[in-house]
Amino acid sequence: MNKEKLADNLLIYLPIMLKNLTKNYPNINITKQQFDLLNKIFKDNKKTMSYYSKVILISKPNLTIIADKLIKEELIKRCFDPSDRRVILLEITEKGILRLNEYKIQIRNNVLNAFSNLDDEHVKKLNDIVEELKTRIDKMNI
Repeated sequence: MNKEKLADNLLIYLPIMLKNLTKNYPNINITKQQFDLLNKIFKDNKKTMSYYSKVILISKPNLTIIADKLIKEELIKRCFDPSDRRVILLEITEKGILRLNEYKIQIRNNVLNAFSNLDDEHVKKLNDIVEELKTRIDKMNI
């Protein structure tokens, strides 16, 4: 019973929390999906479209649309796999790295602002909970 309640709470509250913490950023002119793709390419540079489609859970056709927008903004580029020129890889550009860092700073500042009304004790409790959750999720290999 407790595991079912935990699953229900995570499914309900985590998406709400993430949405509320990452919405309404006037200086960020990028969608969440574009940000996710840009961030994943930064972490795992020069992988195939299929790879990114799987890891960020977006269909290949939708990923192509998202990638095309980032390519148009010169944040990423397509390149060929040196071992097989038929394989197209996505690579982050210097401009993409700079823009991603700007976005991360803005998002972090907005998250910090969202927590500004919490006192130190509540911040510590929440951080302890998040750290415990992180530890448990890492052990579950999700």
